[in-house]
Amino acid sequence: MQKIITLIVMLAAGLSARAQVAKDPGIPNPEAPVVFINLMGIVPEDIDQFVADWNERAKIMGQVPGYITATLYRSLLSGARYQLINIAQWQSYDAWVAANNNPSYVKQLSNDLGHTVSIKPTQSFYRPAAWSTNTYVGSFPGSDKQPAAQKGPSLQRVQKDPEIESPGLPFVFINLMEMSAEDISPFVLDWRVRSKIMGQMPAAMGSTLYRALLPDNTYQIVNVSQWQSYDGFIEANNNPAYAQELTSDLRHTPSIKLTRGFYRPVATYTHIYTDVPE
Repeated sequence: MQKIITLIVMLAAGLSARAQVAKDPGIPNPEAPVVFINLMGIVPEDIDQFVADWNERAKIMGQVPGYITATLYRSLLSGARYQLINIAQWQSYDAWVAANNNPSYVKQLSNDLGHTVSIKPTQSFYRPAAWSTNTYVGSFPGSDKQPAAQKGPSLQRVQKDPEIESPGLPFVFINLMEMSAEDISPFVLDWRVRSKIMGQMPAAMGSTLYRALLPDNTYQIVNVSQWQSYDGFIEANNNPAYAQELTSDLRHTPSIKLTRGFYRPVATYTHIYTDVPE
């Protein structure tokens, strides 16, 4: 399904407004809310034009039934695999399919893709599997401990990158995760435990863990977390209590492969309901 959607979007510039997005029967509960995540590889010189076009398309998409909100994020690092990521909330998968077959939207998309021929999108559907919010009350666990010796498999620690501009400002950390099917449930359970530690860090604002709706998606799990600053993120990830918990948890999910990114929003659009009864 992921490859099919990608192909449809990439070919849209050469198709007429009659092009149809096919409904995937593998999506469970298509009438229930979904999160649409679009990862975009694009050359730097095409980014500004894409953002401008996205804003125009959002004016169309934002008026169709079922649309809730969408945010377009731009990478803070020039070498990121995905320079742009779009995360959109929909009232249902059925509504998303209908909206993407809307003639006005298809026509606008076809025109816009002619401006950004370098784009390579990877699109998937998700629903939340877990989430956390900030519970900081003045101190955080492990702040007075020395890091424990790490044994067994571990992830490369996140190092402070001098390319990050304005590290004292808010940003969004997006972690794309590949893993085998049998590792997903243990990972989600472990994440819920780790999130209680991370949620007590001063700079943490909140995080949502999304799980893919289709088994053939490259990234079965996507974590989107908001931070008050990049500096605070680095400090939190170097916290001994969190690092020790993470190292222990990784033994439960040996197949995991991460693609980490640092982003800030460059565009957003929310449907404003003006006909809600008083």
